[in-house]
Amino acid sequence: MNQTEVLGVMKNAVIELICREDPKADVAAWQARLEKSLTLEAPLSELGWDSLRMTWLLVRLEERLSVDTSTLHLYDLFTVGDLVDQLIARAPAP
Repeated sequence: MNQTEVLGVMKNAVIELICREDPKADVAAWQARLEKSLTLEAPLSELGWDSLRMTWLLVRLEERLSVDTSTLHLYDLFTVGDLVDQLIARAPAP
C-alpha cells in the first residue's frame, strides 16, 4: 500500500460522507474539488472537520484498509500526508 492508494481510499470515504450528509450532493463536483484540496500537503486543520466526522472517517479507513486506528494521536498529525503515513505504518504486512 502506498500514499497514492491510501489517499484514494480517503477521498472515496470523504465522498461517501458528503453523500450521506447531503444525498443531493454533486458527486462529480466534490470529486474535482477533493482532487485539488485533499492532497498530502493539506493541513488537517483546514478540513474543518469536527471530532464526529473525523471519527467516522477513521472508522471507514480502518474498515477499508484493515488498519487499527485506535492508537492514532491526531494531535500529533498536521497534514493529510502525516495521517496517510501513519495508516501505512499500521497496515498489515503483505
